Amino acid sequence: MRRAAVTSISTARRPTITTDPRVRVARVAVDRDSAGRVRWSTLESGHTIDPRPLWSSGGMARVALVGISMMMLAGDHVRIAVTVGDGVALEVVEPAALIAHRADGVPCSWSMEVSVGEGSSFLYNGAPLIAAEGSSIDRTIDVALAPGARTLLRETIVLGRESERSGLVRAATRLGDADGELFTERLEAGSETSRLPGLLGTARIIDSVIAVGWEPGVLPSHPRIAVLDLEEPGRIARMLDRDAAATAGPMGNAYVTWREELEVMASNALLS
Repeated sequence: MRRAAVTSISTARRPTITTDPRVRVARVAVDRDSAGRVRWSTLESGHTIDPRPLWSSGGMARVALVGISMMMLAGDHVRIAVTVGDGVALEVVEPAALIAHRADGVPCSWSMEVSVGEGSSFLYNGAPLIAAEGSSIDRTIDVALAPGARTLLRETIVLGRESERSGLVRAATRLGDADGELFTERLEAGSETSRLPGLLGTARIIDSVIAVGWEPGVLPSHPRIAVLDLEEPGRIARMLDRDAAATAGPMGNAYVTWREELEVMASNALLS
């Protein structure tokens, strides 16, 4: 019996994501036409997110999640659904950071559910999520992988703006396939928990790159980046710091290095 790779910071509960039918879901779906070229089968704007295609070529495509409003207020809920058809590589990028503002105890939520087809790749180059002082946000990413599928995620969580305390963040990242979970991570951090011994210390920035579904190459050595091998094929690179600028370059390079590997795989798949 295989085991999922599970990490946890504090005893976070599973984030509660709204099922309110009044919340409009942003939807993105790609597949391949009869000639093998990638095509956009669904592009639907959500409550505060507008997906905009950037380019597509062969079996690869890129879409930006453009915020109609790049701030989360008390009671706001953002839901995103992504479907990647068989044999397609899709990269989702965010051009601007998302800020969760003071909520006076009322939480907001952000969730993304992804289905990745056979032999496909899903890449998510997420912009920072900033939990401003007094905010409360639930953030969930769920990725379901078909046989031979791969995923690469860049996640950056910022605990408070400069010179302020952090809001409350409850985050969960779950990657799985038909046999169960491949990687599960839960985080709960805020103005008190983030400073407990053995957790984050003085760090405000949690910057992670998560690769699952293949054996990514070894990254150039960096004294501040920790790299963990998963039990299933995959790796995690993570860097903690107080300064967002300090993690942006090294972790951005880590994402690009592993993204280039997936781009080569996608190109080879078209030639085979």
